[in-house]
Amino acid sequence: MKKLLLSIFLLTFINQGFSQSILSKNYKRYSLDLDLGLNSFHGDIKGKAGFTFATKFNWHLTSAFSANASLDFGTINGNDKTRLNSFSNSYVQMMFGGEAYLFNILGFNVLSNKFQPFIGIGFGGLSSNIKKSSISEIVSTEKNSGWAFCWQFTGGAKLKINNSFDINAKLSLNYTKTDFIDNYKPIVAA
Repeated sequence: MKKLLLSIFLLTFINQGFSQSILSKNYKRYSLDLDLGLNSFHGDIKGKAGFTFATKFNWHLTSAFSANASLDFGTINGNDKTRLNSFSNSYVQMMFGGEAYLFNILGFNVLSNKFQPFIGIGFGGLSSNIKKSSISEIVSTEKNSGWAFCWQFTGGAKLKINNSFDINAKLSLNYTKTDFIDNYKPIVAA
């Protein structure tokens, strides 16, 4: 049964891909996204809601795939009253990645003209700038600021209003390669 379902999915994808020209080279167009939202930090210190503002340049390679570059600005805040730890942080994030538009891949052309779910992945860097930090268990009072490598996974949907304007709802998960965004250095054995 699993092989049958997989075969049907692959045949549908291949058929739709070539018949609807989702890999067509002559589709190229550009767009600019402006995003405003809230972020939630999950780390050593319990996070509080912060804000984020992002701008993203999209290069639509085909009707189903796009490459993008984004620049995000925001704040991250945290407060752990039980251990008397808190921090306030502003950040800049630069990401490069791509998105896949699911209805165009699956060939739902009637639906994709008005509503389009998408998924994406990106990589880049996040520059952390600690504004204030009150950590009770810290070894050093040095504020940990600087760039860190970051992965981003995105999912969402676009609702087309007219040819020049879409409304997007999306959720982005960012994973950094540092543990110092909250300026917390716990005293633990190696």
